[in-house]
Amino acid sequence: MNPAHTRKLLIAFAILAATTGILAWRISRSDTDGFLVPPVSEKAGTPPQSAVNAAFQEDWNKRIAETKAGDFRALIEEAMRIADPKLRDEIIASIIDKWLVEDIQSFTKYWASLEVEGADDKLAILASALEKSLTKLDPERAASDEIFVIVQRLISHLAGTDPDKALEWAKKWLLEDTMEQALVSVARNMAKTDVQKALAVIDDMKSPLRRGQALAAVGGIWAARDLQAASDWARGLINPVERALTMNSVLLVAAKENSASAAAVLQSVAQEINEQYLHERATDLAANGLTEADLANDPDTYREMLESGSISAPYSPDVELMADAGKVIGSKLAETDGTGAVDYADSLATDYLQLKTLVGVLEGWAKTDPVAAVSYLNQNHPINTDLFSSLYASWAAADPAAAAEGTQLVRDPALRSQALETVVGTWGVRGDPQALVHFLGNLPTSEYTDSVRLAAANAISHELPATAWDIAQGISSENVQFRGLKTAFSILVVQDPAHAGRLLGSATTSLPDNTSARLQDMLDAVVGN
Repeated sequence: MNPAHTRKLLIAFAILAATTGILAWRISRSDTDGFLVPPVSEKAGTPPQSAVNAAFQEDWNKRIAETKAGDFRALIEEAMRIADPKLRDEIIASIIDKWLVEDIQSFTKYWASLEVEGADDKLAILASALEKSLTKLDPERAASDEIFVIVQRLISHLAGTDPDKALEWAKKWLLEDTMEQALVSVARNMAKTDVQKALAVIDDMKSPLRRGQALAAVGGIWAARDLQAASDWARGLINPVERALTMNSVLLVAAKENSASAAAVLQSVAQEINEQYLHERATDLAANGLTEADLANDPDTYREMLESGSISAPYSPDVELMADAGKVIGSKLAETDGTGAVDYADSLATDYLQLKTLVGVLEGWAKTDPVAAVSYLNQNHPINTDLFSSLYASWAAADPAAAAEGTQLVRDPALRSQALETVVGTWGVRGDPQALVHFLGNLPTSEYTDSVRLAAANAISHELPATAWDIAQGISSENVQFRGLKTAFSILVVQDPAHAGRLLGSATTSLPDNTSARLQDMLDAVVGN
């Protein structure tokens, strides 16, 4: 063979081999599973894997250096698909290093979007890289408000995945209430595996509010695992506010397991806290030369002293912190014995706790014997709006048609209308909107008030916006009518702007000028976009 020809062939083969290697690298950046991988050296004469990885990373470093603000999100999403974890983490850390300096707002938005999506796998990768990047910042940027927000998000994430590390970061980066707010989340997540460790975190907290929140969080988690131990611990807390907050969490868990037992504990703890409070109050009165009899004989002075804060209320405000537990316990008890549940509510230590527990009683009673529950209210609380609303909301959630008919049981006309308003609102959202419209069509004019029409329009707007529009047009009060029309129209202009325009055009002559103009502005805003 001609020597010159041989040299040409060798050069051609060398070029082909080099080109093939480059192509293999480029092609391997997107394998069949969607992951980016550097090529694996298997044949003699090819570069070692370390050299290939270095070249792969160098290519990424060049791309990162050339990336402009606004493009980091797409780049990091691509980097997330790198198959080699070590290479992936190094490259993502490099992206974040630059991202935090050049476009920190979009980084925060990206993190928030991952939280909304529930992309925990990506958040874990991002958090690991972010921890490294934050330590590289210069002092001025590290102290900026933007970085502060990012650190808070990082700590919040770590609290759920690595509370020990979250604790370390919180103590290093956060101050005062911001730190203790983070420690609430840290303690809550630590309690899932080690209650005593969580309590040790709380011991160092100074803010009464944050301590109470943290203790309540730990109490609920502990109760789910060992109800008796959690209950004993919570009852032993010295501070009455902390005791009430924590017992509320514990009792919410206890009510699901044994409502009767939980009821007894709530009754006892409420009595303990209230008696302790009353003893302290009597001491304060004595120090001011007053007795309960003095206050009772001079109600005007008593009222003035209460309003000025010179004396405390005649019942413990701390007991109110257990109202959520009282409501749940009352509901559970009433599902089996409505009358007995009412008696239980009446036996509790303070008026507020009695009332909130009674709300729960009525909600539970409405599920089993709503007629008896209405009869009780008519006789004992004939003008209590909140109690009637709670009862009818619960009744309507179970059987809206029956609840609507059952509003006729309410003696007071104003409360009857409000009960119907409650039922209509619940029916339209949680029931059958078409059935509600049919019911309203047969409703006497005297009962089809503006409030009922507004409740109906708001309730069915998402499912039947055109029908909601028609109902709202029948409202006589201009302000109330606009509220109903606005809700329906806001749905219509998004779903079908042309239809919305036709409806508005056909109603313009019958609507107040101000209403038409405001609705037209809504339509123009959507069509203009």
